[in-house]
Amino acid sequence: MNVLLDSSNFHEEWAFERFSKFIDQTTQITVIPFAFHEEWVKDNNEWYECYDRFEGKFYKDIVNSFLHFGVCEAHIRWINYFENTAIDLSELLKSTDIIYFIGGFPDMTISRLIELDMMESINAFEGIIMGWSAGASMQSAKYYIAPDKYYKIYSRHIGLNHINDFAVQVHYSGATEQIESMRKFIKDTGLRVYTLERNSAVIVKDDQLELIGNAKEYIG
Repeated sequence: MNVLLDSSNFHEEWAFERFSKFIDQTTQITVIPFAFHEEWVKDNNEWYECYDRFEGKFYKDIVNSFLHFGVCEAHIRWINYFENTAIDLSELLKSTDIIYFIGGFPDMTISRLIELDMMESINAFEGIIMGWSAGASMQSAKYYIAPDKYYKIYSRHIGLNHINDFAVQVHYSGATEQIESMRKFIKDTGLRVYTLERNSAVIVKDDQLELIGNAKEYIG
């Protein structure tokens, strides 16, 4: 199953009932925070400043939604780009229910998975893959990035080998750059695009697609 989110607020009323069907106190989660910019997290010390359980500045925001479902913090494990290996990930996935990708830069996430030889394990994983923003975009086998304050031009990319028939536009606002990018992607690939904005998710299970909250198919 794949869960694509615009943001990490799936513990709120718009999503809680649906997500409680697959997240509870027994759920084991592996967080892969590979979407950071290389200028923001340059070494292991800076990684811990961001993601350490006790002092990491982003830690609480990342785990908060899971805690609302009763997930034990000890059941939330992390892959450290600077420390962990493909073997470490493979071992963790043996007892993982959900792989969780965070927001940031989707192309950097994929690049780091390839660099550390982790793509095969992720693509073979038969549990739930969740992600918000960048962590949603890169779940599609083919996805694109629309111009914004970080990306100057439209670009197409290869993501995970799980979703083959659509891509998502995260943080959808109706901006001209987004509309033009969606139209170009649809024209070039023949695939569908779904828009994600605040309070929205797309769930794909057994080739069945479910739109939650404000998620919509783009019809240009």
